[in-house]
Amino acid sequence: MYQSAKTYLCSILFGVLLVSCSSSLFAIQDDPFGSSNAMEKKTSETWQQFMTRMNTAGVINDAVFEQWQSGQAVTVPRTVAVMRTRMETRARKVPVTRMRTETNDEGQEIQVPYTENVTQSYTVSVPYTEQVMQNISVPAPGTLAENAPFTGFAPPKNMAKVTAPQPLSREASYENFHQSTVKTSTESWQSYLGRLKVLKVVSSKQIGQWKNGQPLELTTNVPFTRMRQETRTRTVPVQRMVTETDENGETKQVYKTQTVQQNYTVQIPYTEMVPVSIVIPGKGAASANATNAGAKIKGWSGKKKSRTAKKSRGNKKPSARLISLMKMRPKQSEARYDRKYELGELEINDFTKDDSRIQEVKQGSRTLRQFADTDGDNKIDTWIFFKDGKESYCEQDLDGDGKVDQYQFHENGKVRNGIDEDQDGEIDFWD
Repeated sequence: MYQSAKTYLCSILFGVLLVSCSSSLFAIQDDPFGSSNAMEKKTSETWQQFMTRMNTAGVINDAVFEQWQSGQAVTVPRTVAVMRTRMETRARKVPVTRMRTETNDEGQEIQVPYTENVTQSYTVSVPYTEQVMQNISVPAPGTLAENAPFTGFAPPKNMAKVTAPQPLSREASYENFHQSTVKTSTESWQSYLGRLKVLKVVSSKQIGQWKNGQPLELTTNVPFTRMRQETRTRTVPVQRMVTETDENGETKQVYKTQTVQQNYTVQIPYTEMVPVSIVIPGKGAASANATNAGAKIKGWSGKKKSRTAKKSRGNKKPSARLISLMKMRPKQSEARYDRKYELGELEINDFTKDDSRIQEVKQGSRTLRQFADTDGDNKIDTWIFFKDGKESYCEQDLDGDGKVDQYQFHENGKVRNGIDEDQDGEIDFWD
């Protein structure tokens, strides 16, 4: 009795300790900015000391530091990868032993065991990476008192809802850089060259040559930071039901933990070096209020895409029949199919195959839907949905009463048939 009570008390203490440790772990995981205090300006340090410390720590680079020292306020974006977990609901088939009544050769009713596969839902905790963007805005030198405090980087509000940044297209990246290299009429050539130095287009030596009256024909490689999506694999533990034989030779169903390989995607930053060129007239050769066209970037024409070409697609008014067909949705929520399309780009093809009349909806060469009348009663009895041009899900009315009897799921080259005996929209068993 005493031993049992002691064991029970130890279990409680261990549980409390485990919960406490788990809370701490998740607190660390959800707070990627634990080092943000190191990025706060103290009242005892000057702004010059603070910015020097930020530069040494790698929070800001030399170009931004020089830009701030020249008298400009700076804003530094920063992307932090945060590991989080989310709960996902999955389904598995579990064999269940049940009893049914049968009549033997003597006409007696007996109870006979049989095994039936039952679909069971379970939840797993899946890790994923979320890219969180935060900014630090440093005022220009002299704007604030030297002893003014500064909070530095701060976690964004509703951090869990922040989505991963989407990579800029090649054209958008080049357009942003091109606009930043255009000289305005209110900017002196000296200030303009200082701005180009921050962008690493011109060096201090070249600026010295310009001051001596030499025109500059600048050609250099500029780094563009972009994002790409990569697929990675991790091992995830899964509880599954397996059949084992005990010492008496009897089989039984037991749960065992197995590991499965799972793919997940992450956003990875990478640097792309792009050649740019820009012509600077010699000092005094052009008026102070003259403007220029900015940097020329290899591979980017600077011309907007023709709107005529865009209007040639998707400008067709959809018919009432097309709208009606595309309003049809799968009855099973886990069905995979193409959901994104432009109605004006879709077309209906009518044809006959194996005595079935088929209405096919396509977007260019890609098939999105097929609706078939297989028994000739002028009513749709087969609904086929496609994913990336391949059949992924199908519903069938086998007895012609207007209600679905069978659901088919196409996954990895295999087909799962779900039977709905009572036609209530829920799968009763798998064939």
